[in-house]
Amino acid sequence: MKQKGFSLLEILVVMALLSLAAAVAVPVFTGISDKLVLRREAAALVSELRYLREISMGYPSQSERFSDIRADSYPTFRGGGSEYYIYVNRTSYERHSLPEGMRITGDIKRVSFGVLGTANPATLKLDYHGLWQYVIIDVEGRIRVSDNPPED
Repeated sequence: MKQKGFSLLEILVVMALLSLAAAVAVPVFTGISDKLVLRREAAALVSELRYLREISMGYPSQSERFSDIRADSYPTFRGGGSEYYIYVNRTSYERHSLPEGMRITGDIKRVSFGVLGTANPATLKLDYHGLWQYVIIDVEGRIRVSDNPPED
């Protein structure tokens, strides 16, 4: 009578191959996950900066928190380290903490926009597990995200 099934050796070989495949795949998926987290945070930062630019240009605010803007005040963004703050009328309205291990650095610590939407040029660098995204603000107030630092 012939028995059906797998031998112990066959099972061990298959398990070894699956372990090897998992050992190769896990770092790849971790890297993809880190990139997605970094891009999400860069997009959130750009969104906040664009919103602050609109507010400084006098567009009506859709938010209750910015409904009391005085004509002589400008929204300001301050960043550094693992969090950044949003100021309007010299009062902190929002604090945003970055994920653990992510840092924000740049050549300046303050970004503000004028009533015409202009800005002081700045480059903010988000660093997360050896990956970088640059949020670049030019003198015209345009804001963009790049994988590479701006050319001087």
